[in-house]
Amino acid sequence: MVLCLVPIGSGFVKNFHIVGEGGSYDAINCIYKQGTWSNNKLNGGTVYTNFFNPIVNIKVGPYSENQPNGTISEYTFDKTSWVGFIANPPAGIAATKNINVYTAGVLTSTTSTSSVNISGTISKNLANNVIGFTFVEV
Repeated sequence: MVLCLVPIGSGFVKNFHIVGEGGSYDAINCIYKQGTWSNNKLNGGTVYTNFFNPIVNIKVGPYSENQPNGTISEYTFDKTSWVGFIANPPAGIAATKNINVYTAGVLTSTTSTSSVNISGTISKNLANNVIGFTFVEV
């Protein structure tokens, strides 16, 4: 597995784990997790992006012990739109936004669903590993 750990702000890497704020990119499973880490688990505000499956899934919100826990904004779109999404077009690409409520990783309810346009940016280091991911609703 190719795993890239990226400290952000005051975060740092210790014993192959992120401590504090940072990101983890798994190149095999196409998952990028960024947020606040403690005990090698996400705790606090998180952006969890899975672009391995035919439907890209981006979850934004609070995590506890590596699980979504609370009100999470969840964006989904077809993976065929991925290249257009990360090209950061001014108009964005079409996505579905669900406001979901999770309890310890289990989806308990969906409070709203809407259509939105989103645009993303991925930054990579010299080894072509993902070191940053941001996106916005446009």
